[in-house]
Amino acid sequence: MRTMPRYHGPGDLAEALDALGSEEHTAALAGGTDLMNDLRLGLSHPTLVVDTARLAELRAFSLDDGAVLGAGTTMASLSRSPDVRRRYPALSEAAALLGGRQMQQVATVGGNLCHASP
Repeated sequence: MRTMPRYHGPGDLAEALDALGSEEHTAALAGGTDLMNDLRLGLSHPTLVVDTARLAELRAFSLDDGAVLGAGTTMASLSRSPDVRRRYPALSEAAALLGGRQMQQVATVGGNLCHASP
């Protein structure tokens, strides 16, 4: 029988980083599109899941000095941003092509890069 991982919802980025480094088998949860599948299929066995989805520092993106994307930036926020559409149309279009609208609401830049999602 599989043991469910414990859940931690940190209040800020420092707390999240502390929690992620507190145990050998931790996992970050932002959108969860890959992690939930891995848990269901038994491919991942973290003892602690740290929810980073609400951390503003990770969800933010800036276009001031080139594109700087937080790991928690969602595909929906990239595809819907008028500034991203205007300055980086390929990025906006790529974000709009990833999965359906529901998936785009939770899928993150960091998750897709870390898991090499197409």
